[in-house]
Amino acid sequence: AGFACQAGVDGQATASQVTPLACPVHHVCANGTGRFPDYCPPGTYSNLTGLYSSAQCEACPPGYYCSLGEVQGPCSAGFVCYGGSASSTPDGTTSLPATGEPCPSGRLCVAGSAHPLACP
Repeated sequence: AGFACQAGVDGQATASQVTPLACPVHHVCANGTGRFPDYCPPGTYSNLTGLYSSAQCEACPPGYYCSLGEVQGPCSAGFVCYGGSASSTPDGTTSLPATGEPCPSGRLCVAGSAHPLACP
């Protein structure tokens, strides 16, 4: 676990011909991972190599959204991302607890909002 088979190795290779490589950044290589490791789950990321469990991926930081194992960017204006968001425009119903939502009425949510602000 934490390793992937070297790219270019086909199904005909023997175990002695395969050189395992550390699982690449943004990915998880569970035991038995071949050449195509999985990305960290939506709403999480990792900048480390060698991960063997999705539990090792970190929740996306508040104010940002994460997919494909990376922090993709700030939450869109008009939305708030509490942390662990997989979308720049979270709808507030996709996950429980909610990882984000449209900006509540009467509040201000600029791009990258981790919490709604009082209107000036």
